[in-house]
Amino acid sequence: MIHRPSRYIFFSALLLPVVPAFGYLGGFEEQDGYLGNGSITVATQSFVQDWQDGSGFIPGTLGYFTGPDSYQRAGPDVTRYNAGVSGTNNGGPGGSPADIIDDQGQWVANSGGRLTVDATNGVNSFNYVTAHGGAAEAHSGNAFLALRAIDAALDYDYFIDARDLGGNDPLSFSGDTVFSMEFWFCPGQVIGPGGPTSNIFGLSMLDVNGSNVLSFGYNGQGLIQHQLGGAGWQDSAVTVGENGWSLAQLSLNTATNTASMTIHAYDDLLATLGGPVTLFTDLSVGLDFENMTQLNWQLAAGQDKNFFDDFEMTVAPVPEPSGLLLAGSAALLLLRRRRA
Repeated sequence: MIHRPSRYIFFSALLLPVVPAFGYLGGFEEQDGYLGNGSITVATQSFVQDWQDGSGFIPGTLGYFTGPDSYQRAGPDVTRYNAGVSGTNNGGPGGSPADIIDDQGQWVANSGGRLTVDATNGVNSFNYVTAHGGAAEAHSGNAFLALRAIDAALDYDYFIDARDLGGNDPLSFSGDTVFSMEFWFCPGQVIGPGGPTSNIFGLSMLDVNGSNVLSFGYNGQGLIQHQLGGAGWQDSAVTVGENGWSLAQLSLNTATNTASMTIHAYDDLLATLGGPVTLFTDLSVGLDFENMTQLNWQLAAGQDKNFFDDFEMTVAPVPEPSGLLLAGSAALLLLRRRRA
């Protein structure tokens, strides 16, 4: 087990205005800090903690080859370099990606993915989380995130950082807030009419205490599912298409311990993106949660490429209840009358 320092986020109601974030995860482009479509090559370091296969920074056992065409198509697993740290998008520091000791960056592999590749010495190569290339396939830009779990279930963590939150240091936040996240997803190679009815993908939002607060997911037929407080998957009435990008919008209120979720589903028959469908609004999570610090990604074994793009995260102070605003206005009016 890799030991990782705890990350604490304390949100502040004083941080105004709220700035939409579009980095670290972002669109998984080179300027978001990812190695993928058309990226530069990076020299590998011989870290004793890393598994080495002798082929350099892009092991052929990850499903890629050392030829330039294949490298421009996709990059290495996000746990093998400092994914999301370099680049200039969303206030990034610039610079270029660099090799690091595996699992010491923003991304950590808990099981499956590259760990399956390592354990089998590259025999099972199609397991990874990587920035993938192709402007024709991406929701926007030239890249997107691809998850693949051909031989074993995949479980990765991503640790939210300041660049995800508009450049605000997560350690500086305090007070009750609404944490919102939206992203585009295209599960075209893992779903289908004859797919399993059980959950195959889950993206969970974890708070500073490690509690699983809200999970977004879907089954093998594209039916959207959710979990509240880790209490088990619940089916919705929304099914997304397999041939285009759908949009998910999630929010969490730390003052009321509630969650909301809205889906814009791609329709295969009409070849269009549908309007917003609200699955639930201000629904109790069933636990007292703090602020979000971590995302957990899980993909069932035997699943091919599963795509994600264009993440945005925002943090906003909890709005004042309308009753308090009215009471405040009445008190101010009464004070003015007395002074008159």
